[in-house]
Amino acid sequence: PEEERLGILIDNKPVSEVDVVSCGMMLLHSLAGQPVPDVDDLYGLVESSLSRKELKHLITSLCNSKNHVTSKNWSIRFKKDKKLGPIVAKTNYRQFCQSLLSAYPWLRKFLLETKDVALKVQWLESEAVIKSMFTVLEAGHGCLSVHESLIIPKEAEAIAMAAMTDAFQEVAGVTPKLKIK
Repeated sequence: PEEERLGILIDNKPVSEVDVVSCGMMLLHSLAGQPVPDVDDLYGLVESSLSRKELKHLITSLCNSKNHVTSKNWSIRFKKDKKLGPIVAKTNYRQFCQSLLSAYPWLRKFLLETKDVALKVQWLESEAVIKSMFTVLEAGHGCLSVHESLIIPKEAEAIAMAAMTDAFQEVAGVTPKLKIK
């Protein structure tokens, strides 16, 4: 579980987690050839009363669905989903999509014209994380990956941050915002 990650040891040393902030949205910008806004949190540009966790989950799910932002209402699959159901039950589809497209006007056209968006985002993320891991390992430090973050010994924070920055620039052409937990 996420709350237990920082309690582990690597090579008998306490750890930190270096996380890529708003990774999915950043990679969508990269794939679409759009500049990444210089803000602390790309999900925060979407006006919503949802928590950040709910907002991220809903945006990611919506961008990865077949109907994207072109339906008239939430899909049956979304409504019946254990995690998405409660979120969409309190969220108006049209208002949400309007807010999302207001923050990211290029997104509608991109989603309509691009196949396998989810796979492309996941591939870019995994390539950058794997590349980062090799750099940290080659520097003599153990590490673990969790989605778009690396768990590393605290003493390797600077190495991991440089490795992740370089890897995302090389693989996706974007400079990630990083956060140490």
